[in-house]
Amino acid sequence: MSNWQQIRLGDVCSFQNGLAFKSNEFDTNGDYYVIKIKELKNGYVKLFNESSKVFKNGKNNIYSIKYNDVLIALTGDPVNKPNPCSWVGRVAVNKNKEQLYLNQRVAKFCPNDNFLDLKFIYYYFRVYDNFYDLAQKATGSASQANISTKTIEDTVIFVPSLNKQKQIVKILSSLDDKIELNNRINANLEEQAQSLFRSWFIDFEFPNEEGLPYKSNGGKFVDSELGKIPEGWKIGTLSEIADYLNGLAMQKFRPQDKELGIPVLKIKELGQKNCDSSSDICSESIKPEYIVNDGDVIFSWSGTLKIDIWCGGICGINQHLFKVTSKIYPKWFYYYWTKQHLNKFIRIAKDKAVTMGHIKREDLDKSQLSIPNNKNFRTMNNIIGPLLEKQITLNIENRFLIQLCDAILPKLMNNEIKI
Repeated sequence: MSNWQQIRLGDVCSFQNGLAFKSNEFDTNGDYYVIKIKELKNGYVKLFNESSKVFKNGKNNIYSIKYNDVLIALTGDPVNKPNPCSWVGRVAVNKNKEQLYLNQRVAKFCPNDNFLDLKFIYYYFRVYDNFYDLAQKATGSASQANISTKTIEDTVIFVPSLNKQKQIVKILSSLDDKIELNNRINANLEEQAQSLFRSWFIDFEFPNEEGLPYKSNGGKFVDSELGKIPEGWKIGTLSEIADYLNGLAMQKFRPQDKELGIPVLKIKELGQKNCDSSSDICSESIKPEYIVNDGDVIFSWSGTLKIDIWCGGICGINQHLFKVTSKIYPKWFYYYWTKQHLNKFIRIAKDKAVTMGHIKREDLDKSQLSIPNNKNFRTMNNIIGPLLEKQITLNIENRFLIQLCDAILPKLMNNEIKI
């Protein structure tokens, strides 16, 4: 690798280990999030509703995490486990603006800025082969692996000049920044859409032809099974407004002869929003209705109950998942109404959870909803429909950006692309 040099990581980089917070320091109402191993997800520091917090307590700032800091998991699954996203040694960059603290078994990189670009190290270990080489050095049991900062320091890597590192980082960061921007836009669009849906179907404040809220029909309401609803509206159920098609037992539909096959969409893939190399493969000749395309609404009705709009490419839908469609109503209508009932479904499934909680079709039949009159519906559709379609477009764009990044990342890091 011309003009690249071999270095011992510890000669140009140090590490800050996290603090062993005491259990009584954690409080859901705390001021600052504490970043544990589980918050390192798919290359980013992710904050969840259940993420731990602590109050402002004068902890040493060496344990704080800043924007764009790069963290590494010192504990995780060994490389013999099938999901690399849970392996020890995975890295994550922090894109959160909140004040964060490092927990034990998470460390942050502290490079010599005159020789090593912090984001270059992040991208270096995002290359699968480099990540694997590091993770397989970990010690531990078959269920948990640990790696020390001393082992990481002794790792030898190849790096170009600092100027070229920054050029490589600029290329890759431009893709990541676009993905991050799309995610922020989508979060805002989803918040708008859900707010509109609640306003229309919970508070009964409807849009006029200009999209401004007003009380429909002069505030005239009639009694119904749901309580009072606007005059001219009617009551329906989830199973009346949409078709909930259960997937196939895909182990019976393997690729035949010279078929390449297509990935199988299971609960795992729905949760991670994409299929990967560990996903099963099924025949591409299954009936068309069991093929999932970008923009399809998918509802996991067993195990982990979840509803989402799939943007992970063509695949076949497995059992325990519904593909939700309608020949009458627009996508936003049956998507948000199903989502509205999701917490109830989760409670039902939890009560049945002997082995794996689930709901039944009769639960869809019993899930009531209100259907607007034609005038209200047309106006609503013109407002909320484009919000959902824009989200789908940006999610598909992100998939291609991620694929592009994955394709050029190892080539840049192996000096196979001239900048």
